[in-house]
Amino acid sequence: MPRINVKDKRKQQLIDANIASIAKRGLSETTIAHVSQGAGMSRGIVNFYFTAKESMMQETCQYLADEYAGAWERALEKAGADAKPEDALRAIVNAHFTSALCSQKKLAVWVAFWGHASSHNEYKKIIAAADAVCLGKVQEIYAQLVAPSVPAEVFAYELHALIRGSWLNFLLSAQSLDRDALAAKCQEFVSRALAEPVAVEAAPKKAAKKTVEPKTETVEVADNVTELAEAKPAAKKKAKPAAPEVEEQAALGDLFAMGR
Repeated sequence: MPRINVKDKRKQQLIDANIASIAKRGLSETTIAHVSQGAGMSRGIVNFYFTAKESMMQETCQYLADEYAGAWERALEKAGADAKPEDALRAIVNAHFTSALCSQKKLAVWVAFWGHASSHNEYKKIIAAADAVCLGKVQEIYAQLVAPSVPAEVFAYELHALIRGSWLNFLLSAQSLDRDALAAKCQEFVSRALAEPVAVEAAPKKAAKKTVEPKTETVEVADNVTELAEAKPAAKKKAKPAAPEVEEQAALGDLFAMGR
């Protein structure tokens, strides 16, 4: 599908309303009624620009692909035709993390189209074509390096995967992630591929643990206890009381002795 040049303001409003509805409800749940209400137009106007919901979805997907390509292409133009390969690569990376591309609304719509691309051939073609152009440009720029560390195709696909993974992280955790921080991580990857030193934040030093030597006093006390236990005399056994018969015999003997 060729690039869409949306000059008609009404059509642009409908595409914007469709993007907002997909981000809110998903691709399958979005209807023409949702889009017409979101754009503040009648359903008849929607039918004038789009023959059916499916044609509106395909044009929306193509619009996103064109917006994506235009963002990194403008970044390259700004860097200049005589820019060094490393500067051109960094310009492409930074373009992926502008608010125009890296926003929760846009990324939610991208994810919706990616999810349907496996079973929808038109979406797959549009997305694959947009990715192929970007990947081809990255490979072309990387191949200009004097001594690339890896094959250009490998570098391009790894960078592409890192950027898409960062997009998904931002979509799921936008409150705790920053676009600039995500871009910096991707720039670190570029630096490693270019064999440039990467500034790594030093981890806080942990306080050295003091080695506590065991006190010998405890051992000595234990030894003393052992010595005392060994030196302690055995307890004397108490004498058993005399049997009653013996006591009675002794008493009778005393009586006889007194009578004599």
